[in-house]
Amino acid sequence: MTDIVVFSGERSSLQPHALPSTAAPRLTRLAVLALALVVPALLGPLCPASARAQDAQGAEALTAPSPSAAPTPVSAPPAAATSLPAHAPASLAPRPSARPAPVPDAPDAPSDAPSPVRLEVLVGATVPIDVDLSARLVLFDRLFIGGSLGFGVYGSLFSAAVQPFDSRAAQLAAPIADGVLVATVSAGFRPFAGYGLELVGGYTLLHATPSLDAATVSAALGTQLTLPAGLSTLQLDATLQALHVELGWTIVIADHFLIRPALGWTQTLAASATVSTTPTVAIPQVAAALDATSQRITSALTSYAMTPTVSLAVGYRF
Repeated sequence: MTDIVVFSGERSSLQPHALPSTAAPRLTRLAVLALALVVPALLGPLCPASARAQDAQGAEALTAPSPSAAPTPVSAPPAAATSLPAHAPASLAPRPSARPAPVPDAPDAPSDAPSPVRLEVLVGATVPIDVDLSARLVLFDRLFIGGSLGFGVYGSLFSAAVQPFDSRAAQLAAPIADGVLVATVSAGFRPFAGYGLELVGGYTLLHATPSLDAATVSAALGTQLTLPAGLSTLQLDATLQALHVELGWTIVIADHFLIRPALGWTQTLAASATVSTTPTVAIPQVAAALDATSQRITSALTSYAMTPTVSLAVGYRF
């Protein structure tokens, strides 16, 4: 740095004095400050707007905080979706989610439709044949198949039914019909949906083992049956195979309780009968007479074992 020399004293005796080096920066600052104040004052009338702008910029520079003190800007979170200009192509437009959230299926409502297969159990009477217990499966409320087991108790009525056809055969009808075991297998259908009308047909098997008085048998067959002394009772073993038909109507109450009246007909197709004594008689004449009696009873059963029937049953549908 160049030292500034100051001359003091008289002109003849000027002696240079060197200022200390530390005073030079101060003088430099003072000179710069003086120029900063004087030059604007001199140039202000010539360009007042420029002077005012420079003054404002200088004031802002003096009052503005330093860059190191400025707070660090916090970046805003990214927007959920960027808006696109109106002229953006459709392929750049935001799309909805590919598939909505699955909705759980609602539980199925209970169905009120009846089952296609129903079981019906009935107890009733078929006059003049038996009282019985029956069961049947009903399909789609239109078709049904079933069976029954019964026990004969209407001997006197059966005898009355045979009486118009053959009065002598009617004498055997009552003891044979009382106690007869009856089994049936039936099938049918309801021709009209929603109505109880039923058309039924089936097979009937009857088996009877009554004890018959020899005198009654002789009178019924018109023959004289001679038995050894001490024997007056004959054992009959008879089997009848028949067909039956019915026209019935099933009344349903509260979808479960049943009342079933019906009219029908039972017709014997085949029969077999065997007459014997206890103990067995080994006399040929007696054996021949018993065989002849068996054949005549078989013929009578085949010819006259037929009857109209009236039925009434009550039951429950499952």
